[in-house]
Amino acid sequence: QLLLDAGVEILYGASVVAVTKKEDRIEHVIVETKSGRTAYAVGSVVDATGDCDVAVQAGMQTEVFQQGNVLAAWYYSLGQSGYKHNMLGCADIPDSQKGKEHKENHLVNRRFSGLDGDEISELTQLSHASTLGNIIKKRETDPDLIPVTIATTPQLRMTRRIAGEYTLDDCEMHKYFEDSIGMVSDWRKRGPVYEVPFRTLYSKEIKNLIVAGRCTSVTDAMWDIMRVIPCCAVTGEAAGVAAAMTDDFSSLDVVELQEKLKKNGVVLHES
Repeated sequence: QLLLDAGVEILYGASVVAVTKKEDRIEHVIVETKSGRTAYAVGSVVDATGDCDVAVQAGMQTEVFQQGNVLAAWYYSLGQSGYKHNMLGCADIPDSQKGKEHKENHLVNRRFSGLDGDEISELTQLSHASTLGNIIKKRETDPDLIPVTIATTPQLRMTRRIAGEYTLDDCEMHKYFEDSIGMVSDWRKRGPVYEVPFRTLYSKEIKNLIVAGRCTSVTDAMWDIMRVIPCCAVTGEAAGVAAAMTDDFSSLDVVELQEKLKKNGVVLHES
């Protein structure tokens, strides 16, 4: 409702499938819907696809998550013991952060990039098969058990990101960045606070493209922190405000952007 009140045109069931470019700028974003393909002329573009799809289509340099994603099939069920969360497969973390105490329970001995249509379909089928097998097993002792919610898109946590003007690492906690557009924390533990540099949201390769969410320029170790919703909100607000200000992010006056963010209540620096 807020989007509609602001005059936003919402397009459900739509996918960005291509762009047209002139030199280092995107001129059109081509979108496919039930009614076919439409080319939208653009000023500035925010890529919040989670997979950097627009950036790749525009030819911007990107990086993939080298470790890959593991199969999971978490679901909720209702049975004799009540409403229960069944965790099939592990919730993975970057390899560099694993200690001896980290235990993994792999459903299959492989990993998934999340960037191939056939692979994603296979991943989903494997996840649903694991869920079904677990339900059948549980019904041997609880014949009335039913699934309540199953995984729709199973655990594609990190896939592809831009190689931006700055790449933020997980060791840069409590570090001051002059061009910070907000702060995020490590959702997995208390203490660490990170300022997010504006330079992690764009690359000079494509002047009018900015990214938000898990597309931002971070190391693999930092990716698991930046992919979650509070971080998406911080980078999304900054990207949206910047996109309303300019169609050349490399030349944007960051101080002016920061002033607008501060007026919106964003805290830029830890000190």
